[in-house]
Amino acid sequence: MKNVLILSSDASRVEALRDMFSQLPDFELSGQYNTLRALLEHLQEQPAEVVFLDSEVALAPGVPLLLRAEEATTPLLVVLSGDSQGAAQSYGVPGVVDYLTMPCPGERLAFCVERLRRQLALCQAYENQQRSPGGNARDFVFVKVNKRYMRLPLEEIAYAESVKDYVKIVCEKRSLLVYNTLANFTAALPPDRFLRIHRSYTVAVDKIDWMDGNSVEVLGTRLPLTRKYLSEEQRKILR
Repeated sequence: MKNVLILSSDASRVEALRDMFSQLPDFELSGQYNTLRALLEHLQEQPAEVVFLDSEVALAPGVPLLLRAEEATTPLLVVLSGDSQGAAQSYGVPGVVDYLTMPCPGERLAFCVERLRRQLALCQAYENQQRSPGGNARDFVFVKVNKRYMRLPLEEIAYAESVKDYVKIVCEKRSLLVYNTLANFTAALPPDRFLRIHRSYTVAVDKIDWMDGNSVEVLGTRLPLTRKYLSEEQRKILR
């Protein structure tokens, strides 16, 4: 059961959403508020997976980040607006996965719910991956980019680099910057395919072009190799 909150001063919007969620077995409307302060107090006591909120609030500086300040309780946001311009302005706001021009037809509400289900499924898969990292017979990893989760095929990854509070994932055709530590990211990868070779680098074994005593080359980039990061079994892979 996914908890839903509403932040709206428009009674008709609240009523439409209440009617919809009363018919959905996998969602529960656990609170409705007309002030941001009351909503934040609820989130401090009980996390929610989804928050519907008026565009006037969503577009206020800092509000989306405030709602998603705690990494463990970051809800998905759906913006409600009385006109298409207000809804469209919410595009790109951190955490916003959909925006609705109210009142909207039932088909559009149903589409929003399906989008939420897909995004929540990705979130759950990412959390499961973090709890059961590495060694699983899978060919992909979930990464969090710009507050959203995406599925990244393992075969695309060439190497990962620690960049302060982020990890830069370098692929043959693109690079991604994800909010994570290199240790956590490496732990989510199969240890027989990816090696932590340095405090700042993890590489895909099959992407190594050549190596010597203290470095490897991947995609034309020379990376330092510190063998103390490798277990005996991992050292055998490089022999």
